Amino acid sequence: LKLKLAYPKPYLADANVVENAAIDLESFSRHAGRTTITTDDVLLMTRKNEALQGILRDFVEKEQAKVPKGKGAGKGKGKARGN
Repeated sequence: LKLKLAYPKPYLADANVVENAAIDLESFSRHAGRTTITTDDVLLMTRKNEALQGILRDFVEKEQAKVPKGKGAGKGKGKARGN
């Protein structure tokens, strides 16, 4: 079943940006020999936009400061990991 749907141009442009970002993130992760996308991949993707990269770095640093630093902290099953 094929439907002919019309989408506004801004929607298509946004969808294209998101698709390209996903492809880039997968490529960076794969190149690093990982199957999981990390914050390092996101920061690498923003390398040409210094303002955005700065905002994201600040956010990551604040989030990492919230994580308790102790023996075995963050090493449980199902815990999110940010690099």
